[in-house]
Amino acid sequence: SEFFPVVTPPSGRPNMFWLALVGILAALVGNLAYRGASFLIRDPITPTPTEHCRRLDHEKLSASEDLALLQEGKVLLTSGAMLGPRGVFPLGSGQAIDGAIFLLDVATEKLTHLPVEGLDVKFVPHGLFYSNTTKRLYVVNHAGEPGGSRIEIIDVSGDVDNLKLKLRQSLTSEKWGHYQINDVVEASEDGSDLYVTNFQAFRQYANGTHGSGGMAQVQDMIQTMAGLSQIPLNKIWRCTTKDGECTVAAGR
Repeated sequence: SEFFPVVTPPSGRPNMFWLALVGILAALVGNLAYRGASFLIRDPITPTPTEHCRRLDHEKLSASEDLALLQEGKVLLTSGAMLGPRGVFPLGSGQAIDGAIFLLDVATEKLTHLPVEGLDVKFVPHGLFYSNTTKRLYVVNHAGEPGGSRIEIIDVSGDVDNLKLKLRQSLTSEKWGHYQINDVVEASEDGSDLYVTNFQAFRQYANGTHGSGGMAQVQDMIQTMAGLSQIPLNKIWRCTTKDGECTVAAGR
């Protein structure tokens, strides 16, 4: 055709070529349809109780992405909506619902909101890790500040009935984009090193997918194709808290 290129399959296996091409296109369309439906329909506030699972309500609890054991029967957990009509991924941090940290007493099912002293930026927590060695809480925060997401390093003090959280340090890196990292773990006994994971291969848009002009969907397509081809795009970073330097520990 004068206007459209003609795709010629490799000689000898035309059927396999077209089957592979159709399969990739179907996967991309299915991925886009799923993601579009999740942003438009899924609401993280909608409970889904079962016989052995029930919802615990609190006015500051929207959706929880991660939890960490503080001691037997006591759990620290995040409140931060990632998806849905109030989530950080579709809307960006500025319009997303504010997040929080909670203490859950498993026996009584009591939820206690734990404010973080000294934290003066938007708080949309994702993954978290509590260290019984340093008594520090590490939280991935999709703050939406310049530079993208960050790690909040928080000192935990007091007894379990009167816990106090105080911001010790915020760790940022120019290598992390908006909403790209998702979890963190302490990597040394003195808390001088961390491992940080990212689950998005590409930097996300500050205003979310709704403000990307369609580019977020293109990135999703590329990430899906890489996954189908088993091409690893994600990384694990090792970061030092002293100077904030981050190097690739695993991945590309």
